[in-house]
Amino acid sequence: MENDTAPKRPGKARRILRGLFLTARWLFILLLAILLVAGLIFKAPWKVNTLLTILIITPTIIPRSIRKYIYLTFAIILLSLTAWVLLPEDNSGWEPYTFDRELAEFEARRAVPDDQNAALKYEKLYADYDLSELEFEIEIEGCLPDDLPRSVYQRQKSILIAGELGAYKPAINAILEITKLEDCRFPAAVTVASLSEAMDRAIRLNNLHKLLTYSADNDLRTGKPGDAIKKRLAILQLANHIYQQPLLIEVLTGYALEGVAVAGLAPIIISEPITKEQLQTIDQAIGSINFVWEKDWSMIIRGEKLYAKNQRAMFYERNSDGKIRYARYPQRFVAPEDKCTLGFGLKKLFKAYTIGYWFCMPPTPHSQAAEVEQHFQQYYQMADPNYPWPAEKPDIAAAMRNLSSSPWQPWQPIAAMYISNHDIYLRYLANRRMTRILIALRSFKNANRNWPDSLKQIVPPLAPEILTDPFSSDTFVYQRIDDTFTLYSKGKNGIDDGGVRDWDTGADDVLIWPVGE
Repeated sequence: MENDTAPKRPGKARRILRGLFLTARWLFILLLAILLVAGLIFKAPWKVNTLLTILIITPTIIPRSIRKYIYLTFAIILLSLTAWVLLPEDNSGWEPYTFDRELAEFEARRAVPDDQNAALKYEKLYADYDLSELEFEIEIEGCLPDDLPRSVYQRQKSILIAGELGAYKPAINAILEITKLEDCRFPAAVTVASLSEAMDRAIRLNNLHKLLTYSADNDLRTGKPGDAIKKRLAILQLANHIYQQPLLIEVLTGYALEGVAVAGLAPIIISEPITKEQLQTIDQAIGSINFVWEKDWSMIIRGEKLYAKNQRAMFYERNSDGKIRYARYPQRFVAPEDKCTLGFGLKKLFKAYTIGYWFCMPPTPHSQAAEVEQHFQQYYQMADPNYPWPAEKPDIAAAMRNLSSSPWQPWQPIAAMYISNHDIYLRYLANRRMTRILIALRSFKNANRNWPDSLKQIVPPLAPEILTDPFSSDTFVYQRIDDTFTLYSKGKNGIDDGGVRDWDTGADDVLIWPVGE
């Protein structure tokens, strides 16, 4: 007879469910353990690591008699946070936090009188003329075959747009007047919102350079090289104006404009019937390009550092009483709150994000600023002429995949981006020096009817600095070939690749003449 008091074995279905529950429980604990290890490796905030530790030890180490109280505490906290998120809140008077005092000090260093500030003249130019789109460029895109050599394409393009340029003549004259000014100080783009303004400004300046380029091409076609030189030098001054802005992205725009100007000047120097005085004017303009790494890099880093601080400050707000809290609506950095059309659900979702900020972010933006200050100290050293630059090119693709060594830091610029920028600077510095060599070569030919056999024949001799390749501190490569020549830098790899630059093969020569077809 069976003992009715013996414990009954659970049914098969219950055993399966229990097994699945235990499996899920241990998988969840394993996942938490992996996250904890990752948090320790990537230096997650102590609050995050503490929470993960509690969630791991509660179901594994804490006695069962105490676990229920811990779970009850978690439940109370969750309910309280849910209620806090759903409760209405008065957000009037709260504004995004920015480091206004540092910005004011930074702008004071850059200040110039209004009547000497080309930036104000550009703003007036944009107001007086509609230059947002150069429609004539769009209209001719389908008018030319795709297989034309570059020089022929540019020549035919300039012919097609000649009829459109008349309407832009007042704007072109205004640009030429503005570029006579030396100083240009746009408001520093060191906040998230003002960065988009800087990008728009770069687009507008690009339109100005295109207008000057098309006009210069037509001047050459109609036998007016002197006018073409003025417009090419005006593009060079556009680059000088952009170089005076404080962010790396703006410096890159300056490089692009300088490259356009120099590429357009080279054929004029070598092939056009220009005077000795015009050659001297070009030489002086190239020699006065006002972005010099050792002189200007510290200003760029100050701007980058202030932007980094404001980037991290986007997670905070302050009111008129000076109180600071975690931001309820970070999107206000992009659009003012009164212009945002957020429904009830999205507003509550943004408010819930502040709980995550509490776990991940320091209590004030000043703590963030201290981290930024410490991180940027290494970059100031890059202005030192004896800075030990790496021989290998930085892996920018990898750098873009790893913008920060820690996912807990919203903005952490990396050395590879600045190293790459220095490499670009050297390329344009090489172009500047080689352009001045082109001027000396043209002067030699004017006097002797032939190109020199070597750069040593140039009289008067050029300064050693101009003849020095900034990549290698060696001389540039010059080769006379019949009635022409080649002139180029060996680039960063120091290998003579015959003037070829090719990403696939690694060739990185910087060729200035002959201009590629």
